[in-house]
Amino acid sequence: MTIQEQKVGTWAGFPAVGFVARLKLVPADQVVNLLTPDQLPTPGKPFTVNKAGILVEVGTTVYELNLRPAQTTFKQDEIVDVNGTSYALSIEADVPTSPDLVKFLQLNRARRWLAIWIDLTGQAYVAGQANKGFTLTHQRSLTSINSTQLSLRARCLNPTWYLESFLSSELFPDAAFDHSFAISFDS
Repeated sequence: MTIQEQKVGTWAGFPAVGFVARLKLVPADQVVNLLTPDQLPTPGKPFTVNKAGILVEVGTTVYELNLRPAQTTFKQDEIVDVNGTSYALSIEADVPTSPDLVKFLQLNRARRWLAIWIDLTGQAYVAGQANKGFTLTHQRSLTSINSTQLSLRARCLNPTWYLESFLSSELFPDAAFDHSFAISFDS
């Protein structure tokens, strides 16, 4: 009898990726398309969204939240039922309360989001869907510190993917002409 054996994963696991280091939110209604790793592969990186794979409307504002170190977590649950497979996603963050945060939360309470984040090891991720992303809720408290607990939740048909880059300059490059380019030898 002939068989094929394939080893999957690693024995050691990756170090401390449970915490989200930085988090960006993109309004889901302004995401034109999120190209899956199958639609736009990233060479040598399976299950990774290409840095050119997030297409947004011109003028979209991308928000980056200020996070406390080791205070933001991510969780993904796979749900299999009669409708197929979906994923329950959640990001929980404890952030310092500030007037600009309170204003942001009030102005965007009914909005849905595409979430982009990077963990403490430098791995970037993207989750959510165009026009159907995370909902954002919050709780404020005054204890020993003035903080706001943010909760992002989504149920998506696609899982969380790795992302080739976290840098906005690479994910959303400016298509305007760059005047620094020249064909002379000393440019």
